[in-house]
Amino acid sequence: MKTYLDQLEARCTELGVTLDKVCRAEGVAATTLSRWRKGEYQCREGTAMVLSRRLDKIARSVRRALKAAS
Repeated sequence: MKTYLDQLEARCTELGVTLDKVCRAEGVAATTLSRWRKGEYQCREGTAMVLSRRLDKIARSVRRALKAAS
């Protein structure tokens, strides 16, 4: 079973962005992300949803840019 962190990292890879930048944009501290990656803490559902919504916005921007370029 994939964790929220695994799912967020995979989505970032698909979109060509780093989770570090997404977290920074949403006010999630770099130390928090580091602790998630070390397995010291788990990403909470609410935080994962906030980050996912930011990734949705990024995905929409990418789609618009691709559409405009074609």
